Amino acid sequence: MYASALPESADLILRTLKFRPKGMTITEIARKTHLTRNSVSRHLEVLQIAGKVEMTRVGNAKLYSLAQRLPISSFLCFTQNMILILDHSFHILQMNDRFLECVGSKRSDLIGRSLAEVDLPIISTPMARTTIEGSSQEQAITEVTYQTDGREYHYSMQVVPTVFENGERGRTIILEDITERKCFENRLRASEARYRAIVEDQTEPICRFTRGGTITFVNGAFCDRAGVGETTLIGQKIKSFLFPEDIEEVSRILRGLSPADPVCTMDLRIRKRLKEATAAPPRYRMTIRALFDKKGKVKEYQTTARDITAEWELKRKTDQHLRIMTFLAESAMELVDLPPDVDNYDLVARRITELVPGAGVSVMSYDEDEQKFSIAALQDHQFQDSLFKILGREGIGLTLPFDDLFSPEYAIHSMELRDGGLKPFLIGPKTDNERVSFYDMTMHRIPYDVCEQVCSDLGLWKLYVAAFLWEGRLLGDVVIYLSDQEEIDEPQAVESFIRQASIAIGRRVTEERLRLSEERFRNVINLSPLPISLIDRKGRYIYLNRKFTEVFGYTRQDLPDDRAWFMQAFPDPEIRETAINLWKQDRNRADGGEAIPRTFTVRCGDGTEKVILFRPVMLADGMHYVTYEDMTEMEQAHRVLLAEISNLHRKNRNLMNIEQFNVYRDHACTITDLRGTISAASPAALRKWGYGRECEFVGMNVTDIVSDAVPVENILAAAQNGKTWYGVIEGKGRDGNRFSIFATVAPLLDDENRTSALLISLFDHPATVATFSNI
Repeated sequence: MYASALPESADLILRTLKFRPKGMTITEIARKTHLTRNSVSRHLEVLQIAGKVEMTRVGNAKLYSLAQRLPISSFLCFTQNMILILDHSFHILQMNDRFLECVGSKRSDLIGRSLAEVDLPIISTPMARTTIEGSSQEQAITEVTYQTDGREYHYSMQVVPTVFENGERGRTIILEDITERKCFENRLRASEARYRAIVEDQTEPICRFTRGGTITFVNGAFCDRAGVGETTLIGQKIKSFLFPEDIEEVSRILRGLSPADPVCTMDLRIRKRLKEATAAPPRYRMTIRALFDKKGKVKEYQTTARDITAEWELKRKTDQHLRIMTFLAESAMELVDLPPDVDNYDLVARRITELVPGAGVSVMSYDEDEQKFSIAALQDHQFQDSLFKILGREGIGLTLPFDDLFSPEYAIHSMELRDGGLKPFLIGPKTDNERVSFYDMTMHRIPYDVCEQVCSDLGLWKLYVAAFLWEGRLLGDVVIYLSDQEEIDEPQAVESFIRQASIAIGRRVTEERLRLSEERFRNVINLSPLPISLIDRKGRYIYLNRKFTEVFGYTRQDLPDDRAWFMQAFPDPEIRETAINLWKQDRNRADGGEAIPRTFTVRCGDGTEKVILFRPVMLADGMHYVTYEDMTEMEQAHRVLLAEISNLHRKNRNLMNIEQFNVYRDHACTITDLRGTISAASPAALRKWGYGRECEFVGMNVTDIVSDAVPVENILAAAQNGKTWYGVIEGKGRDGNRFSIFATVAPLLDDENRTSALLISLFDHPATVATFSNI
C-alpha cells in the first residue's frame, strides 16, 4: 500500500493540502491538481486509511486536510503524564515508564493483554472504561476519581483516536494527575464560599464593577442601602450612584491605579439613599481596589463603602464651630483695636454678611437724645445699589423716629428688641395677618408702592432684627434681609457677634460722650472766673485754664509738675519748704470731694506777689482739682479794718460804743476783754445773734453766745498770747436758734504792744477765714 512509497498523484494531493490548513473539498482538490474527481476521491480514501489526511463534514460537504502526526516514541519519553496505547480491540500496545510506576507492573506483563484481562488502577474504573470504549471517532476528555489507601486521587483522562503507521486505528490514553489542582480548586471553592458568606454578613456595602463601570456583584448591605434587590442592581452603572460633578474626579483616580498601587480611598456623596434617609445625601468613605490580570490590565474593581454621614456631619459642625470661634476671636480683637476713624457700623454690616452670605444687611444707629434711628450702613453692594435705584436716594441716613418705631400699630415692639437675640419677621401684604408689612417696617417713610417693589425686586420675604444693647441701653439695631427659602445657618454665632458689636459700639458711644463731656468740662473750666488746675497722682499738671495763666502768668510749659510750681511760686527756700509740707499734709488729710482751704503768698510770672487762697479737692480717681482765689485786696481791707479798730480802742477804750461801731455796721465785729466779756458790738453782730439793742448784748460772756462744743478757753488763751484764731463756731441766737459761721479772734494791742482786748469778727465768706490765717 502507501506505507513505504506514494504515487505521484497522492504526493501531489498532499502537497496541495499542505497550504490549505482549513481543508479542501474533492472538487477543489481536483481543480487544483488537474486530476479527475474519481481519482482524487480514490487517493483520499487511501490516504485517510493511512492516517495522512483527515476528513471533516460541514453540512453535506466533506473537507479534507493534512493529519497532525506526532512520533509516539518521543511522546512517550518526554511527557510527565501517564500514557497507555491500545489497538482497536483494546489490547495494550505500549505505555510509558510513568504509567508503569503508577500501576506497579512490568511492561512485559501488560503488552498484548486486553483491558478486560487486567485490573489496572484508574483505567479499570467504570467511568474510565465507559469513556475509553465510547471514543472511537473523536477525542474524549473526562475526570476520573480513584481511591486507594484511604486517599482520593483525581486525574484528567484524554482518550485520543490514533492511526498507526500501518494504517490501523487505536486509542492513546493520556492521564494527568490533577489531584493537587483539584484540592486547590476545592480549597478555593471553600474559600470563596467563606468569603461570600463574610461579604454577605458585612454591614458595610460591597460591590464589584467592570472597567466600564457595570456592576457585577453586590452584597446584602449594598442592596439594603440602595433600597432595591440584587437582580435590579446587577448590570447597572456605578456612576448612577454618584453625583455628576464627582464622576470625572472618580474616573481620574481609578485611571491612576496600578498593580504596584491598586487601592484608593475617597469620600463621596451617594445619590441612592437609605430608605429612612433625610434630605441631605449620605456620605460614604469608598475603598476601591483594582483587580488586575497577569498582563497588568484591570479586570474589575471591588468597592467597600463605610457610611461616614454622622462622622462627616460631626466634623462639619466641629469645623464650623472652630471657624465661628476663630471668626468671633478675630472680630473681638478687630473691634477692640478699631481705629477711631473707622466706621464701626460699616464693619459690623460687612462682618454679618460673612456669617450670612448673600443676605442684605442694614445697621441702624440710635440717638438717645433725639430718640431717632438712622440707617448707618448697608451691605451687600447689590442690595445697596438696588435700594438706590428703587428709592432714588441713598438708604444711608434715612431716619426713623423712636416713638413711631415702637408704637402699637407697627410690627416691632421695644420689649421684644430689649430682650436681645434675633427676632424673625415674615414680610407680606398688610392683608396677611401672619406676615409683617414692609411698609409698616419703614414707618411709612417709604411710599407703599416703592416698598412693594423693593420686596419684589430684591426677594425680601423674611428678615431678622436684633438690637445693640449695652448696660441696659439701646444703641441701635441690625436687620438681616433674606428670601423666603433662606435661613440663618448659625443664628447663635450671629447673636454672639452682635453682642460683641454692642460692646464695641457702646464703648465708641461712651468714648464719644466722654469726649463731649471733657470738652464741656474744659469749656466750663475755661469760662470759670477763678484759676483752676488739674494735677494727677504723680504731681503732673494735666490742665491749666485761661484764668490761671491770666492771674499767675504761667502756662503748662512753665509748670510740667508740682516741683516746677513750688520752685516758681516760692523762690525762698524756707517758705517753699513750709508750703510743700503744708501741701503734703493737706493732701494726706483730704477726703474725696472735700476741700481744705489754705492761703499762701506766691510769686507770679511777672515777679509780683499775690495772696492766694488754695482749695485742693481730691477726686475719686486720685487726681487733684485745685481752685485758686486772689485774696490780695480782701487781705489788705481786713488789715485796714483791724488797724482802725485797734487804733480806736487805744485812743479811748471807754468810747467803744454802738455809735462808734456804726462806721463798721456792715462788719459783724465784737470787742471783749481778756476774759471774754463783751464790751462793744457792731450792728451787724447784733443782728447776727438776734439782739436789737447793744445794752442787751454788752456784758454777756462769749460762752453765753456760742455752744458748749466751742473751745472758748483755748481760743481766748491763743489770742491773749498775740495769735489770731480762726475757724467755724456754732452760735446761739437770742431765740435759741443755732447757726454755724466762720469767725476770727484777734488780739487788740495797746501802746506797749500788749494785748488789752480781743476782736471777734464773723464772716459769711468761708474763703476769708483762710485768708486771715496768715494775718
